[in-house]
Amino acid sequence: MISRILFLVILVVAIVLFVRKIRERIALLKAGTDENRFDRPGERLTVTLINVFLQKRVIEERFSGLMHAFVFWGFVAFSLTTLTEIGRGLISDRFTFFIGFLQPLEIGYIFLVDIFAILVSIGIIALIIRRYVFKPKELSYTTVVGGEIQHHHAESLIVGGLIFGLMVTYLGMVAFQPSEHPLSPIGTTLHAVGGANDLAYHSFWWAHMVLILSFLVYIPYSKHFHLIACPFNEYFRNLESPATITPLDLEDEDAEKFGVTQITDYSWKQLLDLYSCVECGRCRTYCPTYTTEKALDPKKLIIDLRNHLLDQSETILANQKGKNGNGQDSTTEIDLPLIVGETLTPAEIWDCTTCGACMNRCPFYIEHVPKLIGLRQSLMLMESEFPEEAQTALRGIENQGDPWGIGQARRTEWAEGLNVTTMAENADVEYLFWVGCAGAFDARNQKVSQSLVKVLQHAGVSFSILGEEESCTGDSARRMGNEYLFQMQAQMNIETLEGYQVKKIVTACPHCYHTLKNEYPQFGGNYEVVHHTELVADLIQQGKLKPSKALPDTITYHDSCYLGRHNNVYQPQRDILKAIPGSQIIEMERSKANGFCCGAGGARMWMEETEGTRINENRAKEALDTGAKTVASACPFCMTMLTDGIRTHDKTETVQTVDVVELLEKSL
Repeated sequence: MISRILFLVILVVAIVLFVRKIRERIALLKAGTDENRFDRPGERLTVTLINVFLQKRVIEERFSGLMHAFVFWGFVAFSLTTLTEIGRGLISDRFTFFIGFLQPLEIGYIFLVDIFAILVSIGIIALIIRRYVFKPKELSYTTVVGGEIQHHHAESLIVGGLIFGLMVTYLGMVAFQPSEHPLSPIGTTLHAVGGANDLAYHSFWWAHMVLILSFLVYIPYSKHFHLIACPFNEYFRNLESPATITPLDLEDEDAEKFGVTQITDYSWKQLLDLYSCVECGRCRTYCPTYTTEKALDPKKLIIDLRNHLLDQSETILANQKGKNGNGQDSTTEIDLPLIVGETLTPAEIWDCTTCGACMNRCPFYIEHVPKLIGLRQSLMLMESEFPEEAQTALRGIENQGDPWGIGQARRTEWAEGLNVTTMAENADVEYLFWVGCAGAFDARNQKVSQSLVKVLQHAGVSFSILGEEESCTGDSARRMGNEYLFQMQAQMNIETLEGYQVKKIVTACPHCYHTLKNEYPQFGGNYEVVHHTELVADLIQQGKLKPSKALPDTITYHDSCYLGRHNNVYQPQRDILKAIPGSQIIEMERSKANGFCCGAGGARMWMEETEGTRINENRAKEALDTGAKTVASACPFCMTMLTDGIRTHDKTETVQTVDVVELLEKSL
């Protein structure tokens, strides 16, 4: 009886400590701003269950993912065993949930648990060896405190030790448990070695329960709170295109600031992200800035923001309770350190290409890019602090309607002699061809626009352009954080499109494509938007385009981030290339969802790249290493960056860069 009372006291203390810290963690989330992530519950729940219980995204990394899955599945299998042992500690040594018609299932369940006890032990040993012996780069993380570098490995060792201890003590319980307890085949073998021994059994039992309750208490106090946070983060993930930016309410007269300056300016979901990081480092794997030795490291970004949140927790919680501690909400403005300067450097904020590789690789849907965009918005709109060279593009968009500042009067020069009509001349067409600034003004990409026009005319597609009425979509302005300029451009363009009652739009620019398709609806501009490769691939399938001239060539295709990762369009481009007689496609190692950025996204097209190695040169080298004689793309920014990268490697005489539609035109 005394032992049961003692166990009850320990159990209650552990639960109280656990709940107390959980409430504190939740209170910090409530300090964030509102965000609606409660829509489409059925879809959210279905995908969450698949990802959580099948560990679908975790096991994409074969070895480490499978080892972590063993540990997770083991904990799921052990959940009923843990409750059973708690019942035996409080009620009776013979307590079991398998009574009545469930009794025949008990041996099978115990056998499953015994198997997972072994698998979990193997998984923990393998993961500890991986972390402390092989030391993969993606697991590293250091901070400089007081002039000394501190490595963050202790918590993983503590948790690994706790879990391994749980498995050892469980197997010890099995080996020495009373004879009347049911045994699995594995348990029978262990019991034959140990035999029924009451003292040994209860010693292992107490050790096992102390470890379980220690683990319970430790979780919310450590980075391993992600064990609780991750399933919720998966449920509340972004269901839209990951590159879509939430609009700012610029007409809110009560708004004292725009964007993110301090940690509580983030939404509760953005703060939940910080709890959910498992520090696996997968976000680094295909990150162009980390790969090319720049300041921005997506893993460090999340950890630094999490540490910043926890460092400010006392102030945040005190503000929520009120200064007098009476539990009433405080009406005073909370005074917290600025994120930029205190926790992150301006270089980290502006390095990002918004390619989304970090979010694509994260097994738990952490959203890195929106956190940086929020900081850019505050720097741009509140402080007017941004890279000096970006001013040229912003001024060009604002004054001339394009980032080069060339002007509307020259928007149709590329189409001379092609018999292309404007919407003002002929609005009774199936498609509006949104040319985009690069397609209209950049000499190399003008040729892509011309090829697309010829292909569409060959297929009998009716289309017109806006001509001088077209203006920049504002994509680059929005990615820089200038939401005001973006919304001005969006509203102006939507008014023009509505004036012609446009229903369908085709464009050769993935950045225009994404903005028109996913972000203009935020302001009432709803259109059926297709990328030119989607339309052309469909025309080939319908038999309206029949490539016949052989182009015996080896081709490698570069996936645009804003077409691929952000909008899941990968196959049409490849279908077009496959339809060209004689073509041989060679995929780069980093392709499709794991493709590597060209370096131009996130408005980096208009900024200098001064740190580390150049992103486009890294990608160009990978393309050249395939041995292909043609590097194809389907994005004007990618075309520019790849061409420059290949020129740097002095291969322009032997390797050509083309748009997919240019190859198709030659084959017709």
